[in-house]
Amino acid sequence: RSTPCYAQATQHTHTMAEEEFRAFDFEHSTEWNEYLGNVLIPPGADVERATRRLKRKWFKRNINSDLPADEPASESSPPQNEAPQSAHSHAHSHAAPSPSPQQSSVKRAVVRNALLLLNLAILVQGVLSLFPVFGAHVFYRRAMYCAMVTYIVSAFNAFGIPRSKMDLGQMFIDANAQYLFMCVVMITSRPTSAFMIIILVPAVYQTISLIKGKFFAKYIVAVTKPVAARRAQAFHTSAILEVSMVVLLVVQGFSYPQSFLVAFMWAQLLRIRYLCSTDIQQVFAAINRQFEALFVSIPMLSFARPGYVRVRGWLEKLARVDLRR
Repeated sequence: RSTPCYAQATQHTHTMAEEEFRAFDFEHSTEWNEYLGNVLIPPGADVERATRRLKRKWFKRNINSDLPADEPASESSPPQNEAPQSAHSHAHSHAAPSPSPQQSSVKRAVVRNALLLLNLAILVQGVLSLFPVFGAHVFYRRAMYCAMVTYIVSAFNAFGIPRSKMDLGQMFIDANAQYLFMCVVMITSRPTSAFMIIILVPAVYQTISLIKGKFFAKYIVAVTKPVAARRAQAFHTSAILEVSMVVLLVVQGFSYPQSFLVAFMWAQLLRIRYLCSTDIQQVFAAINRQFEALFVSIPMLSFARPGYVRVRGWLEKLARVDLRR
């Protein structure tokens, strides 16, 4: 089911992919230069426009599949003859100067390098926390702290400083903000391997996206290609773990010092995740199909179906919230 939240999240995903596309260092990318060297641009064609299309096609296939196939209107059809500016518009343009391309490029490079280091730290600390070694809980906490900083940097890099309730609402439907709140909820609970896997999945694919074109790009692409091909499967598995966490946290709530409040807060976040994530929606749809199949295959359980339908309807009604209100 398509929702306004999902539509805005999809639009933001495309915007982030566009920013990543513009910031990518094509000039020093070995794989891109090899690809371009094997492509023949027809004589008489607009070389600049053809190269832009090739870059977009190559980037979408090898770096980030969320990049729209078509160029933005501002890039695909640049104005041929600009009308002279009026005195008012000319003065306005000088009143709020935009940063130079060189400054923007430096800023993007700094942010990308910072995110790369943070994601590498998440991977190292998170993987060590999954093994029963001395200090595993310390690695768990460190990975969570690095993840929280990563999500804060990513959210503010995408939206800037929020200046209104609408800005806060738009930031809240972003996946980075949702993962950040997950970390805030789980920081008070005991270390859970399932939650660490949820954190590791986006860290893996963001690292792959950020590291391409930097160090030994040709070899890194070859090594990470099998992992990149399983991106959809990995995020779907992560969504299954997100839903399963509710049951796990409820069970942990019976033991001291864990509190049922953690399970309640996670369930509230899951409501938002359901609206914004197609993977979460697919998991709930699969659970519903399994229950329906169970009622059909075991007639003795048919008496419980009306109660299940009421609970399902209550949950669906509960999930339909306006995040921007």
